[in-house]
Formats: sequence, structure tokens, C-alpha cells
Amino acid sequence: MTTTSSTIKLESVDYQHALPLKDVGGLASEGRRLGSHEGPRDADMGVRDSLPAPTTSTPVVESWKYPRSNLFRVAATFWSFLVCGANDAAYGALIPYLESYYKLDYIIVSLLFLSPFVGYVLSAIFNNWLHIKFGQRGIAVLCGACHLVAYIIVSQHPPYPVLVVVYVLAGFGNGIGDAAWNAFIGNLANANETLGFLHALYGVGGTISPLIATTMITEGGLEWYHFYYVMIGMSVVELVVCTAAFWKNTAASYHETTQTNNDDNTGLRAALFSRPYARVTWICAAFLLAYVGVEVSQTDDVGVFGSPLSNEYRLAAEHFNLSNAQVCELALQPIPSIFGGEAIQAQLREAMWKPEDHR
Repeated sequence: MTTTSSTIKLESVDYQHALPLKDVGGLASEGRRLGSHEGPRDADMGVRDSLPAPTTSTPVVESWKYPRSNLFRVAATFWSFLVCGANDAAYGALIPYLESYYKLDYIIVSLLFLSPFVGYVLSAIFNNWLHIKFGQRGIAVLCGACHLVAYIIVSQHPPYPVLVVVYVLAGFGNGIGDAAWNAFIGNLANANETLGFLHALYGVGGTISPLIATTMITEGGLEWYHFYYVMIGMSVVELVVCTAAFWKNTAASYHETTQTNNDDNTGLRAALFSRPYARVTWICAAFLLAYVGVEVSQTDDVGVFGSPLSNEYRLAAEHFNLSNAQVCELALQPIPSIFGGEAIQAQLREAMWKPEDHR
């Protein structure tokens, strides 16, 4: 047997050999893996690298203190609701004095109660158009201007028919301000609590209004229309403060907001005519129509029974209770869940939101 042998020579390989500068640059700039080849894929990656990063941040919900400009806006809406409450409570407080001044019976004088109703109806008709045309800035100007013009005319004690028409103007100002400021506060974080304070200020206005009017007439020996000098001063502050607070909220900014909100098909038409939104909208509208009408009429009507002085304190007490109830409600919010509030809410949702509504 013949045996053969061979010799194998091993050579070392230099792994520290540097790559060409061109390749290094390509790897550093394009981030390709080893073994990749230049081509259309690399061109696409270069285009993608030049695109901005996708936006993944969620929008920040505004609150009563963020941004800081909202502090001024919320305070302005509070003052506006104070004026609205003082306006509504003044009717009942002044009716006995209007009867004697104009020498009319109660039936004729009570026509004043229809004036704010007509004003509110007109505000409901034109409210959306005013927002589209002028934005919240226009609402702020128009609300304060309606109050101011109405109070200036009333302070001149015009003939009674003119008085009835002028109170329609005041009611219109109340209506557009009521709708706009409720919507503004309702879109903020912790809306329930902030709305509670907003309506508490309405009650405060209704509390002080009959007290001031009665004191000026009975203690100061003034005529009923002198009370509207106070209302003129309050409406001047309202006009200046609300206009300054919402000056940047133009029609353009309102269009941007409504365009964003309408992307989920929850606009006005959907709320009124599409189920299940329509069911909730019309039920709440019918309830509030009856509730607010009875509340305002009943509290204003108290002043015509008995002596005017004693009943104005009763009228002020009713509006104080309204304000007090709004504040107490904020402290008692956790209590309904203890007594089955969550179960009741679930039943209401089941009754108002049925699966077949979306078929």
C-alpha cells in the first residue's frame, strides 16, 4: 500500500480591512443591510426618509384654565350669565310698579312675560347663522349690545307697547348668550362642574336683581326705571369683557372647529333627524322647554301676590335656592352611584340607544 501526503499552508485573513469610503457613506446615509444592492428600493427608502414623521400625539382637551386665555373667557361667560339672571328676575319684581305707573291691569302687564319667550325663539332661529357669519366674537358683541340698547330704552320709560318690543330685544340677547356660553363651557374638560358654576352665577343674578330693584324703589324713593341704570352699567361691563375675551374667536375659527366636529357625522342635521341622536335631542328639548318656562314664569310671578316688598324677598330667595342647588350638586355628584345611579344610567342608555338604530 502506498501512502501519499500533502502539505496545506494556512494564511491569515485581515478582517480589519477598511471598506471604501463610498460604501461606508452609503451604509451610514441610507442604513442598508449587508448584501443589499443599490436600486429602486434604496431610492424609495430615501424618499421615505425625507418625509416628516407621522403625528401620533392626541389633541389636548381645553379646560377652564388651559390655555390661560380660557381663564378670562370663562370669567366673561360667568359675568354674562349674571346679567342674564338679573334680566330675567327683574320682570316679576317690577310688575306691580309697572301696573301703577302705566295704569294697566295685571293681564295687560303680564304680556311682558311673552317678550323674552319671543326673543328666545328668534335667538334659536338665528343662533347657528350668527355663529357661522360672525363666530363667538359676534355673539359676544351682539349679546352685550342687545342688553345695553334694551336697557337704555327702558330707562327712558317709553310707552308700554314700546316696552314690550324692547324686552324682546333683551330676550334675544339672553338667548344667544345662553346658547353660546353653554356650548363653550360644555366643550371644556370637567364640563359638569364648570357648567354648575355657570348656572350658579345665573342664580346669583336672579337673587340680587329683585333686591336691588325693590330697595331702590321702596327705600330710595326712586322710580322703577331707575333700576335699569344699574343694568346699563352691568351690560357695559358685559359688552367690553366678553368682546375682549372672545375677540380672536372669529367666524374662521368657528368653521375650523365645526369642520372637525362634523367629521364624525354628529352635526345639527344628525342631532335633529338621525337616530339615536334625534331621540335624545327632542326629549331633552321638550323637557327643558317645559322646565325652564315654568321656572322663570313661576319665580317672576311670585312678586304679584301679597305686598311687593315681602314678595321680592321671596323671589330673591327662590333664585338663591337655584344658585345654591347648582353649587351643592357639585359636592353631591358621587352620591348617585351609591344609590344605584350607575344602574339607572345603564337602563336609560339601553332605552335610548338601541342596536337597530344603526342598521
